[in-house]
Amino acid sequence: NSTKRTRRWTHGWIASSFVRAVRRMIAYERTRDSTLVLAAGIPKAWVREAPGVRVRGLRTHHGLLDFTMCADGNDRVKVSIGGALRLPDGGIVVESPYARPIRAVVVDGSRSGPAETRRIVIRNVTAEIVLEY
Repeated sequence: NSTKRTRRWTHGWIASSFVRAVRRMIAYERTRDSTLVLAAGIPKAWVREAPGVRVRGLRTHHGLLDFTMCADGNDRVKVSIGGALRLPDGGIVVESPYARPIRAVVVDGSRSGPAETRRIVIRNVTAEIVLEY
């Protein structure tokens, strides 16, 4: 009996660790600067394969996150952020799924050059973003 009980707990522990790891690939809270980090572990293959990455109602410390990230050809990635979020003090960081540098960013229709080559910081809880490479 105790062996069966131990196996059951072990499997539950492994499953919960896996779920937490996948969640961190999509979104995690960086406490040192109160930032919500998105897509830090998302492989480019997930983004390139239709329909891309789609998340609805993911619980974060800042509320529920709706998030999509999908390739639009070889040189663009579309990102949508929404849900019932509160803006973290440090903003929302979106990491690039590609190893190439980001050349330009369009956030809610406004085009700019990125401050960094592998990530962007946004200050809106809802945003439509295009990363150009």
